[in-house]
Amino acid sequence: MKKVLLILLLSSYAYCTISLRNADRDVRLVYEELLKNYNKNLRPDYLGDSVNVLVDGTILSFGKVDPTNMKYTVDMYFRQRWNDYRLRHNLTEKLTIISGSDYPSSIIWTPDTFFLNSVSSIFHHVTVNNHKIDIYPNGFIFWGT
Repeated sequence: MKKVLLILLLSSYAYCTISLRNADRDVRLVYEELLKNYNKNLRPDYLGDSVNVLVDGTILSFGKVDPTNMKYTVDMYFRQRWNDYRLRHNLTEKLTIISGSDYPSSIIWTPDTFFLNSVSSIFHHVTVNNHKIDIYPNGFIFWGT
């Protein structure tokens, strides 16, 4: 009886391991296929309407405030969302890209968002860049920093 249970346990472990490997392979193949003929230098629907980019931010803290020079520092989360029909895929879940040391614009088209009247703006770096890109099956992009 113990041998039967051991065999069942090992076979179910092997099945799960193979399933995970297949899932990883499927995601990698979809990612490669998405970017194969993708031109990151062209905005989505470049011959049509402009791209509607939704932006939101969460202020984490205010730093030094200099009322004389009208300057202040802010730490914040900054997120952008838009749709890029060229990145539609057939996965059942979102495809998440952690860009590591690469800036997202080296992978996909990204909006040229800026802060008006900003003295300087920087992306926070700890050990790697803080960029995560979620690509939903319908081509909806969520980029958070």
